[in-house]
Amino acid sequence: MEQVHFSKQDDRRSPALRQDLDFILRHAVRLLHATVDVMSSNRWDMLKKVREMDLEEEVETRVDIILSMEDDARSK
Repeated sequence: MEQVHFSKQDDRRSPALRQDLDFILRHAVRLLHATVDVMSSNRWDMLKKVREMDLEEEVETRVDIILSMEDDARSK
């Protein structure tokens, strides 16, 4: 679902898929934060942590953009 969204195929999403995607995107950031926390507490390889944090930042940025676009669309 995230791949459909990130590839900007919004027009191909059904209302049910859109609802599921909204749910996933709203929770993805928290899950990524938890992943980084677990990796840090277990002292896993630093390179893996950096990759996870990069992914976390990318997802956070995209989620913020998506949510602001959806808020703008709802306000029209």
